[in-house]
Amino acid sequence: MRAAAAHNVHLAPRWLGAVAAGVVVLAAAGLAHGDELKPFEASYSWSWHGATVAVSTLKLEHAEDGSWVYSSSSAPRG
Repeated sequence: MRAAAAHNVHLAPRWLGAVAAGVVVLAAAGLAHGDELKPFEASYSWSWHGATVAVSTLKLEHAEDGSWVYSSSSAPRG
């Protein structure tokens, strides 16, 4: 009889996904001209074993002074 394989599940820190997305946005902002960027808001649900365990929201806004503001937030669910 063969033994069942052990499965180790490691959840990354909540902020890891938001930080990774922020790095991508900032890298793209450095390559693009300001008139090529578009404001956006995106929300992502994080699931584990079929249950939503967190929700992350990423946002890029064009400020009145012409600068771009990136923000992110994550909240646990459960």
